[in-house]
Amino acid sequence: MSSDTPNTDPSSLEKADAKLQKQKRLLSFLFPNDPPIIPTEDERQEFPLRKSNFIKRIFFWWLNPLLKVGYQRTVTPSDLYTLDDSMQIEKNYERFMNYLSPVLLKRQDEHIAKKCAARNETLENSSVPRDNDLTDFLLPKLDLLSAAFKTFRYEYTKSLLQMVFGFAGTSISPLLLKKLTDFVEMKSLNLISSSGKGVGYAFGTTLFIIFNSVTVNHAMFNTTVSATKLTGVFTKVLLSKSFSLDELGHHRFTEGKINSMMATDLNRIRCNFSSQYGYQCFIS
Repeated sequence: MSSDTPNTDPSSLEKADAKLQKQKRLLSFLFPNDPPIIPTEDERQEFPLRKSNFIKRIFFWWLNPLLKVGYQRTVTPSDLYTLDDSMQIEKNYERFMNYLSPVLLKRQDEHIAKKCAARNETLENSSVPRDNDLTDFLLPKLDLLSAAFKTFRYEYTKSLLQMVFGFAGTSISPLLLKKLTDFVEMKSLNLISSSGKGVGYAFGTTLFIIFNSVTVNHAMFNTTVSATKLTGVFTKVLLSKSFSLDELGHHRFTEGKINSMMATDLNRIRCNFSSQYGYQCFIS
């Protein structure tokens, strides 16, 4: 059978029809009867966060087109956005290595210099090959953490400031609410004739609640995105390193150990990195 023959398998056709079938929901009558078609690869939209206006970015309205499709029918991978440069692993990996490589080379030279000093030698006239001196080398954990923070310092710092402002607003809101309660009590006793301050307290309390919700949600969003990016970078680093291991490296790091690091350890790093803003704000 020719490879150009279209796929007429009944099961695949049923799956395609199911994806395009309109979902029955509470507000389905407000949408057209025909659900949106599945876009082709060329029709997919780029991640719209950076291209959206200020209001859409504040209230996450840039997600509305995707949510609208998902409300009418099942979302497919073709409906999802393509990644821009700031979201691609290759770009973030390059930035990460630009920060890590100089530090790694410096630490390796320091490690070899200590061994050469013990042999009364220098780096220039060392009698031991460089690779042999680096067999027991370990990069300090703080250097790896520093490179990761420098790579995503903008997103991480922004989310930290957003959470600080959110916590500050949460602390101030009860003060305004107490003022509003006192004003209502005084008003009920006819001790105050004007309602101007009460209206101001009410508006102020409402604005602070909105401000707190926006800042906290943006902080959670930014840290989650940064943690996902970091996990992707670490996964690429781990895979690149595993492909270049020698026999000793394969003996020390078996496939099972590498898979465990990718599945368990990286997930812990992602969860911890995405929740650090709360710890930092609590400490500060």
